Formats: sequence, C-alpha cells, structure tokens
Amino acid sequence: MALLGTYLTGLALPLAVYAALASGLGRGKLAASGRGAVLALALVNTGAVLTLLYLLVTSDFRVAYVVDHTARTLPLPYKLAALWGGDAGSLLLWVWVLSLYAAYLALVPRQRELVPKVLGLLAGIASFFQLLLVAAAPPFALLPQAAADGVGLNPLLDNPMMLVHPPALYLGYVGMAIPFAYGVAALWARQRNADWLRLTRRWTVVAWLFLSVGIVLGGMWAYLELGWGGYWAWDPVENASFMPWLTATAFLHSALAQERRRVLRGWTFALLFTTFFLTIFGTFLTRSGLVSSVHAFSGTKVGPYFLAFFALLAAGLGVLLYLRRDVLAAQRSLEGTASRETAVALANLVLSGAAVVTLLGTLAPILSDIGSKQQVAVDPAFFNAAVVPLLLAVVVLMGAGQALRWKQAGRRRLMRLLIVPLGFALTTVTALVAVRVHQAAMLAAAFAAAFLLAGVASEFARATVARRKGRRESILRAAVGLLLSDRRRWGGYLVHAAVAVILVGVAASTLYTRQATVNLQPGQSMHLAGYALTYHGLDTRVNGRYIDVAAHLALANGSRALGTVTPREYFLPGTTTPYYAKVAIRGGWAKDLYIEMGWNPTEKGNQVAVRALAEPLVAWIWMGLYLLVAGAGFALSAPRRREA
Repeated sequence: MALLGTYLTGLALPLAVYAALASGLGRGKLAASGRGAVLALALVNTGAVLTLLYLLVTSDFRVAYVVDHTARTLPLPYKLAALWGGDAGSLLLWVWVLSLYAAYLALVPRQRELVPKVLGLLAGIASFFQLLLVAAAPPFALLPQAAADGVGLNPLLDNPMMLVHPPALYLGYVGMAIPFAYGVAALWARQRNADWLRLTRRWTVVAWLFLSVGIVLGGMWAYLELGWGGYWAWDPVENASFMPWLTATAFLHSALAQERRRVLRGWTFALLFTTFFLTIFGTFLTRSGLVSSVHAFSGTKVGPYFLAFFALLAAGLGVLLYLRRDVLAAQRSLEGTASRETAVALANLVLSGAAVVTLLGTLAPILSDIGSKQQVAVDPAFFNAAVVPLLLAVVVLMGAGQALRWKQAGRRRLMRLLIVPLGFALTTVTALVAVRVHQAAMLAAAFAAAFLLAGVASEFARATVARRKGRRESILRAAVGLLLSDRRRWGGYLVHAAVAVILVGVAASTLYTRQATVNLQPGQSMHLAGYALTYHGLDTRVNGRYIDVAAHLALANGSRALGTVTPREYFLPGTTTPYYAKVAIRGGWAKDLYIEMGWNPTEKGNQVAVRALAEPLVAWIWMGLYLLVAGAGFALSAPRRREA
C-alpha cells in the first residue's frame, strides 16, 4: 500500500502541472483537457489520502509517518487524525482539499469565461504542494526495517480538539485560494464589475467561518491542555492564523462596499491578495523551524521551497498589479465621512494596521537574529498594547458602520441613528463604574461591545417596526419575515453580536482572573473567590507507559458541595519531572475554576502544590463562537442569486 501511495503522489505532480498549463494558457480542447486533469487530480489525491488513512489505521510500521504519529493502542479517531498530525500528512490534506475545491469548480462552473484561468491558477498552487510531497515531505517513505510499535500521540494532542481544530484551519486556509484565483482571473481579464465578487462571496464566508472556528477552537484546546490558564498567548503560530483572519475580515467588508457603491476596488484586491499570501505564510511558519512554538512541526525540510514559492508569488502579483493598475481605480470616490462606505474604509485601514503590527511583532525575533547577534524578544505585552486598541477601534467602527447608511447622511439623521447605541454604551460604562469596575481596558471593551450590540438591536427593532407598519403585521410576524427576507444582512449582524460577546469574555477573563497557589497536606483546604478546595490525597496508578498521579480535591461554594475535581500529572518511569499534566476545570457561564497540581515524587508524604484560578466569563468566548457559527450559517442559507 505504501508503494501505491508513492505512485499516486508521484502521478499527481505531472497532473497538476499539466492542468495548470492547459487550463491557464490553453483554449478550446486544450483547456477542456486541463479541466479533465483537474478532476483526475482530485481523484488521485483522494486515493493518496485513503491510502495513508489505511496505513495509519492498520498500523503499518514499515512507513516512517505511521511510526512517528501513531501506536498500536491509539484509539481509532486519533489514528485517523494522524493524517494531519505531522508535516507530510498535513500537506497532503492541504492539497487534497484544494484539489476537491478545484474539481467542484470544474464540475459546476459559474462565469465560464473566468473558470479556465481560475482552474489553471488553482492547479498551479496545487503543483507546488505536490512538489513538496515528492521532494521534501513524502508521506509514504519506508523505513529500512519495520518498527515493532509507533511513537504514539504527543500527550498535548490527546484532546477531542485534535479531531476538529486543524481541519477547520486548513479548510479556512485553502478556501481562501478560491476568491484569490477568481480575483487574479478577473484582474487579468480586465473585468471592472463586481460579478466575480458575487461568485466568490459564499466561498469567502465559508473560508472565513472555518478560519474563525479554527482559531477559537485552538484557544479552547490551549485552555484545556497547556496548563497555564489562558487561551491565547500571541504565539507565532497563533499569530499566523490570526493575521489572515484580520485581512479576510477586512476583505469581506471591502467587497460589500465595492458591490454596493463601486468604491474601494484597489483595497479589495489588495486585501484579497494579502489574505492568500498570509495563508501560505501561516502554512510555512508552522513548518519553517524559524519560530519556537508548541503548535509548530519539527524537523521539516520544506522551508526553502516555501521561500521560493513566496518569491514567485510576489513577483507574479507585482507584475499583474502593475499591468492592470488602470483597472484598480475605484469607479466612485467616498462621498462623505458619515457614510457606511467610509466606516468600512476606516475599518479596513485599522484591521490592516493590526495585521501589519502582528506580523512585525511575530517576525521581530527572526529579523533581529539576522541583523545582530542578540535576538529581540517580543512578549504578549507588546501585542496587547499595540494590537488590542486597534481591535477595539474596529468593533466601534463595526457598530457605527451598521448604523450608518450607504451614501452621506445628514447631521440630524446621523444623530438619530447613533443615539441609541451611543446612549446604551455610555450607560453600560456608567453602571460598571458604579459597581467599582475601574480598569480602563475593561471599560473600553465594555463600551465597544455595548455600542455594537445596541446597534444590532436598534437596527433590528427599527426595521421590524417599519415592516409592521408597512404591511400591518404582528410584531412577531414582522420580525420573522424581516429575518427571512434578508438573511445575509441579519446573519452578518448576528456575527457582529458574536464578536461583541467574545470581546467581553476576553476582556473580563484577561483582566479579572484571580489565582492562588497553596501547598496542601491531606485534609487541608484552600480558598479562592468564594470556593473551597479540600485535599483528600493522591491516587497513583500505571496508565500505559506513564505513571498517572491524580490529586482528589473536594470542591465547595460556601455550604454547597460541588463534587470532586482531580487534576493529574503523568510521569515517565524513573523520572521526577512530569511529562505532561491534565488540569481540572469546573466551568459555568459566569466563572471558571481552573485547577492544576504539582507533585514532587522525591518528597516524602502526599503533599501537593495546588494552583487555582478563578476566571470570569471564559464561557462567553465559547458562546460567542456558537453565535458566530449560527450567524454565518444563517447568512449562507440565503437563496443564491442568479449568476452569470
């Protein structure tokens, strides 16, 4: 089977190259043969993926990739997830998803004059990844001698998020290739209208949604597994997924402005191309070896190939933008400061600034290491100080933008549109100050979130009342009818509300976490934020190749018993430093109690160090994700308009 996989990955490379040349440069029958090659590429890559999955599930330890990422005792779901658990497998997943997307476009083409160029470009991108699988990261490489068993799963990956977080990110990364290819094709064809944007809107929203889900689930995974009580550390690989999310968010809104008002055309193309470039950069950074991260792959050889691809991509886009510079000019200019398109333009500028600052902070250690012998360390405080205020400004601009109208609004109308959200935001801040919330960052976040939420609510209320009067319907019927009549708009507004909810959760949990660390003997207790933890002793047992040590802690809130929590540590036999740990979390909508233990096996007795954190509103982050998915799904459920 490994030889079959090698044959399939070897066959996929010339197929992808032929598809790129025939579709991108050919016409008539040659272009049609390129379309056929795209379909064949999808079939061949599907065969390669199924072959690797078979080798993983059957524990074929003649294959190096199987040895490195599975073990005989590994549960079946994690054997399947090993497909994306390593460098070669994840690259195979990347190009497989891309080839499936391209095959769909080949079978269901829209705006047919652009499709051959789009398929050619997608096949060209696939050619690069197929080259990696042949030359730098072969997933079917054989060992000189079969191993008795595999290395197994990294303990940090032993979490259900392993099954969903990486695929979500890849679906987001790869999905951005579709609007990118359409944008390049439209620019090459000197297409001045926004038809290509309408064609790619759903692709962009779906890719953005998967990227959003992947980022938040990655935060949840870190919260559950890494043991430091947080979910975002401005890690280089975290930043690598966050940067294209920022520019993709800006692109979505810029595309809307171009569709509705024929403005910001140059911005729209720039944001689209930047987003795709950043998705490739994120794929590269995870494998480059240039950064230290718990999320990065180790021992990869693909870095030089990516650098060459970056250079080729940048050169090609630069030439295209120069040759088509006349097409990039907007058909209209912004009409005034009090308009939705102006708010979109400002939000684009701020989001782009946040992406640039994040990129510079991420690359600072690398660049400083090249230029001098002393590496510059950029800690989370830099990003919090430089990026977070920009993100708060974006949330305020989102609230203003949804209240404003396309075209210039008069002063009186402007005040009428903004009075409710502004009044609610100021009232919220005043109420927080009254209950002794004085941190400026929390007040700023509360103002931005309240302004955005009130804007959504007031817009919906205003539109519902207008529909009720115009059609003489009941309030309920008018509200439901309004939602169903423009799902794209109200789904987008629900996504805005989700952003506000996530913002409140992030601000409260970051600024108001309380923690304590206490050494406990059996029978002793510690107290934090109204909770009591009473230690009842250790439980030690052998768990596979580890020694599993669990601390049993009775949890109570006042006089109410809340059961037992058991944080754990895992030791390799003969070692005194834990190999990894499992925290215990007792969560609620208002507060999480996050508990970890520390045990020194060289000390006599059962004393443990217990670290507990009381973190408010962490659950709001996860609830915000559910709202975001619901909003994006509702927007995507809108009937597709007839397309060319």
